[in-house]
Amino acid sequence: MFANSAVRRSLPRRLSNRVPRRLLRLICAALCAATLGGAPAFAQNMLPAPRELQAAGLEIAWWAVAAVPAGRGQVEHLTADENAVYVQTNDNLLTAINLTSGAKKWAIRVGRDGQTAVRVATAPPVEAAPGGKSSPGLVLACVGRTAYGIHQDTGETMWALPLPQAAVAAPTIGDTEDGRRLFVPTVTGSVYSFDMGTIEDYHMEKRLEEFATGTQRWRYETGSPLIGGVVVDGIAAVFANVRGVMYGVDAEKRELLWRFETDGQATAPIVAADGVVYVASSDRNLYAVDITNGLDRWEFVTREPVQTAPAVVQGALYVTPGRGGVARLDRDTGRAIWQADRTTGFLGQAGERAYVSDFADNVVALDLATGRRIGSVRMDRFPVRMQNALTDRVIVSNKTGIVLCLKAAGSGFPVYFANPERRPVEPNFADDAPADQAPAPPADPAAAPAGAPAAVEN
Repeated sequence: MFANSAVRRSLPRRLSNRVPRRLLRLICAALCAATLGGAPAFAQNMLPAPRELQAAGLEIAWWAVAAVPAGRGQVEHLTADENAVYVQTNDNLLTAINLTSGAKKWAIRVGRDGQTAVRVATAPPVEAAPGGKSSPGLVLACVGRTAYGIHQDTGETMWALPLPQAAVAAPTIGDTEDGRRLFVPTVTGSVYSFDMGTIEDYHMEKRLEEFATGTQRWRYETGSPLIGGVVVDGIAAVFANVRGVMYGVDAEKRELLWRFETDGQATAPIVAADGVVYVASSDRNLYAVDITNGLDRWEFVTREPVQTAPAVVQGALYVTPGRGGVARLDRDTGRAIWQADRTTGFLGQAGERAYVSDFADNVVALDLATGRRIGSVRMDRFPVRMQNALTDRVIVSNKTGIVLCLKAAGSGFPVYFANPERRPVEPNFADDAPADQAPAPPADPAAAPAGAPAAVEN
């Protein structure tokens, strides 16, 4: 348990030397359980009241407690996909929480305490093709100079690949005409491509660490540090460096397909969707670039440089130009639908509302069509935020690991924006009501009681 050493140090020296190790473990476990026993009550006291959430049209879907060692750890990153919310701490603990129910799936340490880590990413499962093999959904992490593929459902490390250089962002898995590839952007400006089939085979043969170089397919050097990760769309792998140069490279052959230069430095990670890649520059422009040929489709002039990755939600693009306020753009034209002053970041979209942060760390509800401010809820106790472009959930956390998932009041299962085909099949129970009597609506399993967090494992 994380607190064992601290508990042992708190015992008198003579006692800790005389007590058998097995009994000492039981004492430590009891003390830790007693310490954590009040955590749910303490966490519940931090939650916003239902009437406060009503002002923003929200309610609690669930809340949970991630694995964060008391006194020395804190939450650094939140990431989510359609499957789970992933909570990373500064000492490399990673907790997965079910997106729909809030149940904790697993908690592990990735790498070693003290190693530098980047925000995790995920890759969906791959079904076996005729003559091929399937692959589970993965959480992709880079800690120190090692990339990890972690089973989304179990937390098992499927493989650990030593890297030539430390990563600047999480890896990306993409398909090429000759198989799946793992793309890793590094701090020195190089992008590496590795063969996923070889990685998996070498791991099964227990020789991946020794023969890691045999998994590498190519390396592309940009000459300057990279910003953000690699996006793969069609045949192109696209990445950008801090000098404002974006490269489109053949994902299989490494050949340069095109090169796009801004008039300044790149200021935010790039994002791609539906054949278009978006890059922000210190020249106060956001560029929409055709991923097949590198041609500029449109430009959006901003008051200040965009410093966070744009968020693509259905037909809109959310950007935050410095302190200029969140803007909602039409993806086809780059025209601003609205821009909300005194807002600092996009959080999510639910129903007919967009949710953003403001300078006081409130969660603010805006009318989706006009950007008009509808209401807000105080959330300064939950300063760790994330952009959720995949589902209609707003997810925040405090530094000690209390994770809060909010949904539109009265809504049910999460709505999947980007990948609706990944939504699990909802249970459909036969009713015993007479044929002429309409059955009552089914209970919503997503609306977990506010006082029932996931269990904490230490």
